Amino acid sequence: MADLMQLLFTMLVRFSIVVAVYALFSVPAPSPVMAMIAVLGYCGIAFAGSGIGLLIAPFAALTQDLEHVSSLLPWTIFAITPVFVPITGSTILGRIAAINPLTWAFDGIRAAAYGGEGHTIASALAGLLGSALLLLGWSLCRVSRPHVVERLMM
Repeated sequence: MADLMQLLFTMLVRFSIVVAVYALFSVPAPSPVMAMIAVLGYCGIAFAGSGIGLLIAPFAALTQDLEHVSSLLPWTIFAITPVFVPITGSTILGRIAAINPLTWAFDGIRAAAYGGEGHTIASALAGLLGSALLLLGWSLCRVSRPHVVERLMM
């Protein structure tokens, strides 16, 4: 629960930085509905990452190999996700990014926050999917805790 509170505090700090950048560069503010969709998408991505981490945590406690993979995986995903630019399908990285689900979520967040082309429904779906992954990961962690402790004591 403390990690979730830390995540929410970090998101609040990042949100204040985004508001400051909007003011600094005179970016027109999105409508309240689009701003909420952008925040929902951002929360969905953060919740999805936390949920996947919670799903992996019991297995990572039992083996050290998964710890090494989980430290490399976020960098690999970050490399194939176009965060600041829209996707272009003509290159190899563009085709890889087109099948990456985070690309569509970031595209929806970008469209909701700054306007322009994009699928804002993907941002809302990212929020719902992220919340579901977080609840599923939390449930698995709670259920597997006694079993993991028992295995580690042997």
